[in-house]
Amino acid sequence: MRWKVEDMKKILDMQDYIDTVIYPVCVSHVPWDKKSIAEPFWVEKVSAAAEQQLTGRVLLFQTLSAVWHDQYIDTTFPYVMQNLEALRGGFPYCLVVTNAEELAAKLREANVEAYVVRAVPEAAVQSKNFLEKSLVEGNRIVQKIISVWN
Repeated sequence: MRWKVEDMKKILDMQDYIDTVIYPVCVSHVPWDKKSIAEPFWVEKVSAAAEQQLTGRVLLFQTLSAVWHDQYIDTTFPYVMQNLEALRGGFPYCLVVTNAEELAAKLREANVEAYVVRAVPEAAVQSKNFLEKSLVEGNRIVQKIISVWN
C-alpha cells in the first residue's frame, strides 16, 4: 500500500496486517542533470515494484530526497533515523531503500536494514527496458524483505 493522505483510512483499517515499511531515500547530486533527475524516480519505481508484489503486508512510505554535499550524512542520517523511530512503533520491520552506499552503511551500523539499488539504467524512464530493469530490481528488494521476515 502506498502512503497517500487520501488512503489514510484504508491504511488504518489494514494496520493489523501491514507489518513492514519500505522507506525510499534518494541522495541526488548537483548540479542537476538527466541522471540526478532520474535517480529519485528510479528509487521510488523499484520500491513501488517491491510493494506491489507484497501488497497487504507492506507500506510504501513517501520517498525522501536529499541533495548530496560534503556533510549530507550529518543531516540526512538523523532525519531518517527520527522517521524510522516513529515508524517502528507501528511496524516491526523497516527497510530503507537508497542509492547511497555511505548512508546505507551508516544505517546498518545503527542496526537498520538497508538496501542499495543498482545504478539508474541508461534507458529512457518511459522505455520498456527501464520498466523491466525496475521489476528485476524490485524482485531483489522483495527477496531482501523476505530474508528480514525470516
